[in-house]
Amino acid sequence: MRHEGPFGGGFPSLDRDMAKGIMKIVVLSCIKKSKTYPYALLRQMKKHGSPIADLVSKSDVYNITTALERDGFIRGRTKLSGKKALKIYTITEKGAKVVRNKDIIFKRTFDDFRKLIRDEFNE
Repeated sequence: MRHEGPFGGGFPSLDRDMAKGIMKIVVLSCIKKSKTYPYALLRQMKKHGSPIADLVSKSDVYNITTALERDGFIRGRTKLSGKKALKIYTITEKGAKVVRNKDIIFKRTFDDFRKLIRDEFNE
């Protein structure tokens, strides 16, 4: 079942962009709890009924983990599993700091949205 986005489904790209931003913190939080690989992250989120998991694709999760690794938030290591090579990710100190401060990050983001909306409507 696909959840309707926060904008009523009329702006799917905005829904996906917002979901991907939030997803970065969700991915960091999951990897902090247990080293894992991208597809397992998405499967875990879907299993727990996360509406964000319905807004992002498997390739989005791979792109997010690639970007987080490139930016130094996670570290990947290739592990052979049968005939498959899995890239298992662990969190770095930089990524752990984001997870520790996620409440502050979300609060600032939503406060900024509120200020922006108020300013737009007060003009």
